[in-house]
Amino acid sequence: MIVLGSRNRKIVINVVASFAVKLLTILISLIIVPLTLTYLSSYEYGVWLTISSVLSWLDFFDVGLGNGLRNKLSESLAFGDIRSSRTYVSTTFFSLMIISITLFILFVVVENFLSFTTIFNVNEDLGQKISVISFYVVFSVCVSFFLKVITYVYFAKQLPVINNIIGLLSQLLSLLFIWILINYYPSGGFEGISIIYSFSPMIVLLFFYPITFSFLYKEISPNIKYIKIKCINQLLTLGTKFFLIQLSCLILYTASNIIISQVLSPDEVTPFNIVYKYFNCIFFVSTIVFSPMWNAVNEAYVKNELEWIKKAMKRMRVILLILLLVVIILISAAKYIILFWVGDSIVVPFPLILTMAIYFYVLIYSSLYSNFLNGMNLLNLQLYIVVAESILFIPLSYYLLNKYGIIGMALALGIVNLPAAIINHIQYSKKINLKAKGIWLK
Repeated sequence: MIVLGSRNRKIVINVVASFAVKLLTILISLIIVPLTLTYLSSYEYGVWLTISSVLSWLDFFDVGLGNGLRNKLSESLAFGDIRSSRTYVSTTFFSLMIISITLFILFVVVENFLSFTTIFNVNEDLGQKISVISFYVVFSVCVSFFLKVITYVYFAKQLPVINNIIGLLSQLLSLLFIWILINYYPSGGFEGISIIYSFSPMIVLLFFYPITFSFLYKEISPNIKYIKIKCINQLLTLGTKFFLIQLSCLILYTASNIIISQVLSPDEVTPFNIVYKYFNCIFFVSTIVFSPMWNAVNEAYVKNELEWIKKAMKRMRVILLILLLVVIILISAAKYIILFWVGDSIVVPFPLILTMAIYFYVLIYSSLYSNFLNGMNLLNLQLYIVVAESILFIPLSYYLLNKYGIIGMALALGIVNLPAAIINHIQYSKKINLKAKGIWLK
């Protein structure tokens, strides 16, 4: 009979529950795409994808406070220090609120001076529509910005399944609103879809805030009395590294839509994102398994339980091989699944499918080791690598887009992510075997 420790039991429960939740989330997101394409043209949908990429940049203005909270809160909870835990949560929450208000005011001031037609390379009519909805969309994103502190609490509590449920409910709400829009407000068009996609996450986070801090974890709920300026320095010492890593990843993962739109056309953003979403499903699956390891490894690391970390990695490597087989199957079935999914209106070349599959497996491989390294607070080398990758990415993507078309973007993503996958593996091996020296210890 196998007896699981409390940490292993948490991981197993989260993985099993998260798999069910993520599966539903993926199915709903797949349903939403063709539903949206019946309401918007391929051109309009490509523009919205580009806008949402830009909006996602706002998440990175937390300057690393969120992930700093994730690790610091995990450590304080591991030792039962409730007062420090509440201080970390309160300081982070109100700091993010101030940043959010500042960003929104800044947008309101400069919005009249922006030319959305030029920024997104769209026609004048669509540029006017973007101008109309920009206030509401940015408002909803800014509110979600500071409410997301609850997601870091669940990560620190080793309950990422709750965050997956939040994502599922956001997708469900979007699906419901889009169905209502199509059936009862057929003239809602681009503006309606934009409002739905941006407001749904905010509504769900508003719902979960009192559940989290008034019922489940009242003892660590944000309170202005617990704000400590010196605590910000502690969070930023670790969090700034996360921020810079995230900022570099932002360039890699979200700038692609903007670059495609500028170099080619907003029309080309749609097939690229269809294939991206297709393989992103397997990346979702990998995060279900790998994400709980971050805080579990952090807890084991601060308690010097290195053998537990080694055993956990062995299990994760088996899963990595299984995911490789799944990726191969997805490549083989892509033509038929995408045709069934979105119909024949979107043409997706096989070379794009193949290069995107390679990119996503490189990303999955890298993310396994980065989750372990994050848990051990080994961030410096990761930071150097992703900054170098992000600097290389922009000129490389422009060159490959002009040379190979849309396939060049997937190729650029795969090339720049490969060094991180290799170096993350090497650093983990050196650290866990106590052979790390110099840069490998950072």
